[in-house]
Amino acid sequence: MIERTSFSTCPFKWWASQKSYFSILSQLAKKYLAIPATSTSSERLFSDAENIITVRHANLLLSTFEHLTFCKQNWHLISRIFSESE
Repeated sequence: MIERTSFSTCPFKWWASQKSYFSILSQLAKKYLAIPATSTSSERLFSDAENIITVRHANLLLSTFEHLTFCKQNWHLISRIFSESE
């Protein structure tokens, strides 16, 4: 029988205790709950933004900053489009 649990319960311990009821789901939970909350893509975005906004470029318009960041993040797609058209 599945017991109620509180928000303070460790998810890993809960899934381990429920393994007999949910064998496949408990394996998936162990795999995906172990993924860190931050991702490399978000860290890369902040790093790119830091490189765009420097002391020299601190007075960029927000829209210009957004466009530059978008281009930087999607440059691999842009270069692929231009290489196909040649």
